[in-house]
Amino acid sequence: MQHLIDNFDIEWLDSHTNREVMILPMGLQTYFADYLQELGTYVRMNGIDLTTVSCKKMHGEISNFTKTEYKNFSKSKKDIDTIFFAYSYSLATLCLTDRTVRKLVGVKKGFFG
Repeated sequence: MQHLIDNFDIEWLDSHTNREVMILPMGLQTYFADYLQELGTYVRMNGIDLTTVSCKKMHGEISNFTKTEYKNFSKSKKDIDTIFFAYSYSLATLCLTDRTVRKLVGVKKGFFG
């Protein structure tokens, strides 16, 4: 996450989030904002610490969440990878604009976080 914050701006992150979402099945594209909110709730409810979770672990959590909560949508590895990147870019965008989210995720922006 820190790499995304340090190397890319909001416009880049937004455009790449949109590109990733456009690859998803149409049904999931339509509900992607709701999906992200539900995923956020899932992360909090399961005690996943965003400051220490590895990419591999988070990818697995996204896969588990999608397979259990979104049974009607395609759950191919490609779709899970796409969701992971869209989620990461979305979270990085929030980190760039919201100090509270940066603290939650454990990243810094500038000298004072």
